[in-house]
Amino acid sequence: MSDVKQEKKQKTLAEAHEEKEEELSCQEQTAICWADTKVFCHHKEGDEDIYCGNNCTAWGWLLLFFLCLYCFNTAFFAILLNFEVNFGTGVLWGYFTIFMIFVAILGVVIYLGHQQHLVREETIRAERAKLDADEKV
Repeated sequence: MSDVKQEKKQKTLAEAHEEKEEELSCQEQTAICWADTKVFCHHKEGDEDIYCGNNCTAWGWLLLFFLCLYCFNTAFFAILLNFEVNFGTGVLWGYFTIFMIFVAILGVVIYLGHQQHLVREETIRAERAKLDADEKV
């Protein structure tokens, strides 16, 4: 079966893309692009309108999230500015120190999580290899 795969030369994605571009004229490519853009901007899936890949509820949640993020950032800036005016720049250096400690701890947690993820992937890969070996027997 591997000989059959070797005999058939499969096209890479780039080769297929180049052939497709060679077959279509600029006008045809523009028409396809226009149609794809039109579908992406608005289409219906069942009874739901989809705008730029999201329905209205998802857009509402996104806008609410960004509004909350803006309010949090504004309040945080106002609090830091107030502390700086009342207590001096030592407050900002203190905040910076705490922030850098947080970043260092976050980096350690991400590193340890990545190590666990790699171990889990290797375990899954070994189990798959074992299952493939069992099927061949």
